[in-house]
Amino acid sequence: MALMTPEQFEESLKDVKPRVFMNGKRVENVLENKNTRTVVEANKASYEWALDPRYKDIMTCYSPLIDDVVNRYTYVSASNEDLVKKAEAGTFTAEMLGTCIYRCVGYDAFHSLAATTWEMDKDLGTKYNPRFLEYLKMVQTKDLSVAGALTEPRGRGQDQHQRRIREP
Repeated sequence: MALMTPEQFEESLKDVKPRVFMNGKRVENVLENKNTRTVVEANKASYEWALDPRYKDIMTCYSPLIDDVVNRYTYVSASNEDLVKKAEAGTFTAEMLGTCIYRCVGYDAFHSLAATTWEMDKDLGTKYNPRFLEYLKMVQTKDLSVAGALTEPRGRGQDQHQRRIREP
């Protein structure tokens, strides 16, 4: 089974040494920082629930891409039932944690990328979808936690840009 334990997930963070910045300062260790530690713990819960027989129907599913059971947060829905399970997983994790699980944006991005790359290949003759599927296979095989992020540039430079847009 392509499922990591919570302990393996935490250990994997020591290997990758993610570059994280908060309030303009680098977070040296996401495992020790009080703010990022909550994100680590929420992600660990998703790995724990995937291994718990009580929650396997919500937190795992079969992936034909790798012919194995995978964490639902690494899967692209292929049916209406899958989409219902996706919604159930989101509700379940929010109720259990009382906070975000921090994997939903990456989960949603998989769905967007699957559809967009397929349509691009069909319309433009490109080969993005097979590349995306290879990436997804790697994510599923390694049971990676993929996140999404939103950034909003601010500061003096942004203010000057806004003024130029408004001024004739």
